[in-house]
Amino acid sequence: MNDIQKKIEEAHRMVSVIAVSGDAVDVMAGARIKLKEAFQLAGDKSALWEAHKLAEQEKEKKKEKEPVGDG
Repeated sequence: MNDIQKKIEEAHRMVSVIAVSGDAVDVMAGARIKLKEAFQLAGDKSALWEAHKLAEQEKEKKKEKEPVGDG
């Protein structure tokens, strides 16, 4: 779990303890669903970013190992 996901989870917990009634029940349910979706997206983007950084590191390692031309 990354830092963004931790903040979203904290917000979800806080929203979940708010007592609601009437029409607000549907609105609150929608807000909680959106927070869960944001949590998932934050993880997906984090994983993508980590993969990108790893690929960049590998590219740099290959560059360092390439022989330098005499020309």
